[in-house]
Amino acid sequence: MSARDFPKFLTRSLDTLERESPQAYHELCRRIGAMRLRVVVDEQPIWLAVVQERLETSDGGSADPPAIITSHSAIEALIEARLTLLDALLSDELTILAAPGDLPALHEAWLVYIAGAVRCRSFPGLLDEFLRTPADPITTPAPTARSPSQKEASHV
Repeated sequence: MSARDFPKFLTRSLDTLERESPQAYHELCRRIGAMRLRVVVDEQPIWLAVVQERLETSDGGSADPPAIITSHSAIEALIEARLTLLDALLSDELTILAAPGDLPALHEAWLVYIAGAVRCRSFPGLLDEFLRTPADPITTPAPTARSPSQKEASHV
């Protein structure tokens, strides 16, 4: 990765999870189920969907929920335990747009992903590469303020 590229990182991390922790990968697919999930980091979106028991990623899709929106700096703060998930939500560092009924499945999918990732021998290097890669100042937009309606949605 030459410049910070979250979609590429997520795709590579899912491939690593499938290869090195297949039980966690299949459980993640089960938890996501029929949802089509949009993940946006530093305004770089990627969509996830389970297709024939495999997680497929794409760079296009609906802007409708469910969606997880955050930043590289928030991910780093969460990993380094400088920020909790609750604090990230309350400070608008992390926004989750979802129907209340989707929240438990999203939470469980997150826990399965993390539990599987820590069991993957290749994951620390992959994560380190993502975290230490500088942003491309030409293509990485400056953070923008969210509208009041978006802020309220993060507390669903």
